[in-house]
Parts: sequence; structure tokens; C-alpha cells
Amino acid sequence: MWLSLKLALLCVAVVSVAMAETKDDAGAAEEILALEKAAMERWVTGDVEGYLKISSDNVTYFDPFTAGRLNGLPELSKLYRGFAGGFHFDRFEFVDPKVQLSDNMAVLTYNLVTYAGAKTERWNATMVYQKEKGSWKIIHTHMSITQPKLAERAE
Repeated sequence: MWLSLKLALLCVAVVSVAMAETKDDAGAAEEILALEKAAMERWVTGDVEGYLKISSDNVTYFDPFTAGRLNGLPELSKLYRGFAGGFHFDRFEFVDPKVQLSDNMAVLTYNLVTYAGAKTERWNATMVYQKEKGSWKIIHTHMSITQPKLAERAE
């Protein structure tokens, strides 16, 4: 009988921990999505500072227009501030965002669609976040064009 009671209490404890982790994960995912959305709301107006504010000092960055990886906030700041104010989008969408969490790390992926007049652009976005001193910060960004027209292969 004591064994059954101990097993029942153990099951309740395990379920309670799992439920707490699920609730914490959902809260972290919502927080990350809110950070990303707030930064993008600034970005579409040409204001790059929102993303710089949530980027780690040690951030790394790739996109199709950089020759290689950018390393650190100073390099990312130079890139972003180089075209600040030089663009504007009417609106944007995060299509199918997904946050995958593990302890103090999270990976956010989504398809970004931006609209400027009659022009629509589609991007694949991957943002890796890490909890630093109680705040989520981007430690890596990788942007790629969704289904780009690739050069024909020479046969």
C-alpha cells in the first residue's frame, strides 16, 4: 500500500513539473514573439534600433547580401545603420512562427512577408535567442530569400 501511495505521489509530482515547464515554455515563446514583433514594427519604418537593442554583444549574422558572417554587435550595427531610414514597408506578416526552447536558449523560425506598394518580398528567418541577465537576446540571425531564382547550372 505504501508503495502504491509513493508511486501515486511521484506521478503527481512529475505531472506538476511537466505542466509548470509547459506553462513557462509558453510564456517564454510569447515573450520572444513579442520582442521580435516589436523590433519588426520598428524595422518596417526604417528604424533598425529595435533589432540592435535586442541583439547580444556577441551576435552573429548571415544574409544573402553579406560576403560572410558578421561577428559581434559593432559589425551588425554598422550594417544596419548603413541603411537605416532608407526603406519602408507598408506592412509585414510572420507566417507560421515557431519557437523551440531548451533551458536558456530558443530558436525562432518564421517566413517573413513584407509589402511595399505592389512589391512583396518573402524571406526565411531564423533567430537564435539566449537568456542573458534575465532578458532574451538574439545571438544569431540567419535570413534567406524564400525560393530564390537560382542561376541555371552549366551542363
